Amino acid sequence: MVNNFCGFTTVKEMWDYLRRIYYQDNSVRKFQLELDIGNYRLGNLSIEQFYSNFLNLWSDYSGLMHSKVPKEALATIQAVHSESQRDQFLMKFHPILKVHVLG
Repeated sequence: MVNNFCGFTTVKEMWDYLRRIYYQDNSVRKFQLELDIGNYRLGNLSIEQFYSNFLNLWSDYSGLMHSKVPKEALATIQAVHSESQRDQFLMKFHPILKVHVLG
C-alpha cells in the first residue's frame, strides 16, 4: 500500500487516490432507507419503540446525505432535514389522527 503513495507529492493527492480506489456509491443504501422510512408504520409498537426505531432509520439516512454536503452548507442542510424528519414522523400518525379527530 505504501508503494502506491510514492508518486504523490501532496497529502491531497493521496486522499484523492484513496477516495477513487475505495469510494462506495451509497445509492442503493439511500434508496432502501428512503423506502424503509416511507413504509415505516406504528403497528403494534409503543410510541417510544416507534420513535426510537424511526430515529435510527433517519440517523442512517441523514448520515449518508450529510456526508456529501460541503462544510459551509452543512448547518443549512441539517436544519432542512430536521424539519423533514419532524414532518415524516408526524405523517406516520396522519391516519390515526384522522380516525380519532373525525371518528
